Amino acid sequence: NEELAKLYSAADVYCTTSLGEGFGLPLAEALSCGCPAIATNCSSMTELTEGHGWLIDTVPDYHFVPCWIPTLQTYPVPSERSTLTHLHDAYNNRDKAKAFGRAAREFMVRDYDWSVVFPQWQKMLGEFEDERRFFREVTRSI
Repeated sequence: NEELAKLYSAADVYCTTSLGEGFGLPLAEALSCGCPAIATNCSSMTELTEGHGWLIDTVPDYHFVPCWIPTLQTYPVPSERSTLTHLHDAYNNRDKAKAFGRAAREFMVRDYDWSVVFPQWQKMLGEFEDERRFFREVTRSI
């Protein structure tokens, strides 16, 4: 969406203090637009941000257990102090922020462009289909 890309491109920084993400599509969108990012050091956010953005420390020895998740998974809690420190750095070190934005864009284009991701998905889905056929044949003979 062009409007969304304009918003990300106009932002000084994208900050997410999510406790856990499946993939973090809004973060990936911001990085793709060259917006420097501050993200919690957990889940896919680490993979997307490390090396070209700020990673928020988590509170040691404290984990949040959401009551709506029956498996009782725990999520690290982002540190407010770390978040504020990174926001301060992003606004007071604009050269660093711009460098992070450029590096993030390069990373996303290199590693997450559709021409890179789609063939990997296509291969994985093909392997899944092969396994499904195999198990179907095995279960028929039982």
